[in-house]
Amino acid sequence: MEKYDGTIAMTGAQLTEKTLDVLDVFAGQTSVSLAWIQEACGLPLTTAHRIVQALIRRGYVVRSGRGQYQLGPAVLALSAGVSRLGLLSVAARPILAAMSRKLRAHAHLGVWEEGMVTYLVKQPFGKTRIHSAEGMQLEAYCSALGKVLLAGMAEDQCTAYLAEGGFVPLTSKTITEPADLRHEIDAVREKGWASDDEESAPGLYCLAVPVKDQGGAVIAAISVSRSIRRHRAADDAAVLAALQQAAQSLSAASPSCGWGVRPVLA
Repeated sequence: MEKYDGTIAMTGAQLTEKTLDVLDVFAGQTSVSLAWIQEACGLPLTTAHRIVQALIRRGYVVRSGRGQYQLGPAVLALSAGVSRLGLLSVAARPILAAMSRKLRAHAHLGVWEEGMVTYLVKQPFGKTRIHSAEGMQLEAYCSALGKVLLAGMAEDQCTAYLAEGGFVPLTSKTITEPADLRHEIDAVREKGWASDDEESAPGLYCLAVPVKDQGGAVIAAISVSRSIRRHRAADDAAVLAALQQAAQSLSAASPSCGWGVRPVLA
């Protein structure tokens, strides 16, 4: 009778999945032990050891100490020349395109950069034009995207932003008083979404929600924009549901926690 060595018989696809599971264990960790990998992946010790040894031979994992392992140079080589924001943009495009068609509205992905919101992705819809473009920046205090990103900041960072002041009214509805902005941001943090009711531009209405990494940190925001003429308050619930579903899909497609584009002041 053949002696059982503690390994699990797997198909090629199953082995690939388990190998990727092992790599996922390293996300956000300086180093991990074989026992940790075994427990996290639900593998027999022998199987975990064989997968780790294969990864070591290919340079994806290296020994970092007695019984400890960390990601190796092959992982860095794979990521060379690929920015995290670039990966986020690629993941977002099909998701925003589908949401834009469903809601018949413009859709955007924005991130915090140097004290402003940068559009990473714009998905236009129809013939109506709005003043936005990929790579373009807009003020945070008067936009739905910006309010969501401000609400996702650490408290001291948000306070520092508000203390800078100088909030110029872009329309008659723009909130410019720091105390009023603080109240607005607190409300966004509480309810989980933000609106822009002709605050950044006349005739424009936007709703936005946060995109979080797998650790719960806000890494970006997505929004839907349409003409105020097409806006009906009764539609907001359905729009927000679609936004939140898209945000969850994008979060699931984003790298694991710790990849770190939580909004910070430049």
